[in-house]
Amino acid sequence: MAGEFIGGITVKAGDGGTPESFDTIENLDNIPGFGVNYTTVDVTSYADSIRRFISGLGEASEFTTEHKRTFAASNIQDTVKGYKGTSGNFQIDYTDGTNTKTLDFEVIYMGYQETPSMDDSAKISFTYKISGDLTES
Repeated sequence: MAGEFIGGITVKAGDGGTPESFDTIENLDNIPGFGVNYTTVDVTSYADSIRRFISGLGEASEFTTEHKRTFAASNIQDTVKGYKGTSGNFQIDYTDGTNTKTLDFEVIYMGYQETPSMDDSAKISFTYKISGDLTES
């Protein structure tokens, strides 16, 4: 499926094949910040007069994407709903209109939430936990 940029950002789920192809999850409406945060480990000894720390392991974030719901018979949103509780590869492309950066990483598909609406378009949200490091190309 061709990538469609909504506000310069495309989110894509891998199909697990060899070679792997990535399908755009349609109608992206919102995506928050995400990344990796590092913990600190206290290594203070009794000989120190001030606490001492070293960097610990990094932990990647959990994030949620919101999409306008697609009701077409064949759509990637319904495919991703079926991934809940499993892990897979994920890509986020973002652009300034000329240059594109791609983030590749593994996620655990935590789940989804449908949000019907009487006065606005229906929405679907997907929650992901990043597992491992993010690679930028």
